[in-house]
Amino acid sequence: MVQVSSIQTPLSLLKKLEHENDSKWNRLQWPFSEKENQNLAQEIRNFATWMHFALSLDGCGLLFHTSEDVARFLGRRLERFKVVQSFKEAQSTLAVGCLTYAICQEFGTGPCASEDEIRRRIKNYPFLTYDSLNLGNTRRMGRVDKEVGVALEKFFTSAYAPAMMNQVRQYAIGRPKEWWDAEESLSLKPLHYACRYGLVKMVNELLDKYPHEINITTKDGISPVIIAASAGHVGTLEALMKRGADPYLRNTYGNALHCAMEGNRPSTARELVATTEGHIFHQACAANCEKIVRLLIDRA
Repeated sequence: MVQVSSIQTPLSLLKKLEHENDSKWNRLQWPFSEKENQNLAQEIRNFATWMHFALSLDGCGLLFHTSEDVARFLGRRLERFKVVQSFKEAQSTLAVGCLTYAICQEFGTGPCASEDEIRRRIKNYPFLTYDSLNLGNTRRMGRVDKEVGVALEKFFTSAYAPAMMNQVRQYAIGRPKEWWDAEESLSLKPLHYACRYGLVKMVNELLDKYPHEINITTKDGISPVIIAASAGHVGTLEALMKRGADPYLRNTYGNALHCAMEGNRPSTARELVATTEGHIFHQACAANCEKIVRLLIDRA
C-alpha cells in the first residue's frame, strides 16, 4: 500500500532546486559543474518517471484509498515541479501528469455551483489554474507526442474534467459569470473543446462518430463553428464548413463572423467571408455592422 509519507522520498530534486533558488547569485552559478548538471538531469528523469506513476489513473486510485489529502498534496507538488518543465525530457511526462491529475476521482463532481466554491477549489488545488491555462501548450505538444495525444483524448472525452477545467480557466482569466457558469461549462461537448484548441484530427474523428453534433450549441448558444472562428483556427473552421456547419447560428455576441471580428481574428473572418460573402454582406448591411461591411468592400 502506498502511503503519503512515501511521496516525500523522491522530492530531493525539488528541495535542491528550491535551495539553489534562494539567491540571485546561486541562480547565476547553478549548475556549478558539468558533472553536477549530468547528475541533476538524471534526477529529473527519475523524478519524471515517478510522477508518471503517481499520477496515472491506477496510481491515483490507489493513493486515494490511503489519504483524503492526496489530490491536494499532488497538486502542490506539481505546482513546484513547474520549475523543471523546461527540460525537454520532462515536458511530455508533465503534460500527461497534468491531464491525468485533472480527471482523477476527486473532481468527479464537475464544475462548482457558486463563486465561493470555485475559490475554495482553486485555493485547495492551486495546480488546477496552471493546468487549465496551459491546455493550449499541451494540445500543441499532443500533435507531435503520441502519449500526450492519447491523454488529451481521454481528458476531453471524460465526463466532468473538461467542464471543471473550463470553469477554472474562465474564472482565472476574469471572464464574466456567464462564461464560468456551471450549466454553461457542463453544456460544452468534446467537439467544442476540440474546436477551441484547433484539434482538427479530433474534430473529424468526433464528427465521424457523432455527425448530428455538427451544430450542437451550449446553454448560451455557442456552436462549434463560433468557437473555431473566435479562436482563429482556420483549419478547424474549414473542416466544420466542409461538413455543413451553419455559420449563421447566433449566441449573445452574434454569428460566427461577428465573433471572429469581436475576437480580432481576421484569418477566420476571411474564411467565413470567402464561403458565405453574398448572404453575409446583406446581413451586415441590415444589421449596420460597419466593420464587416468594410471588410467585404475591401475584399471586393
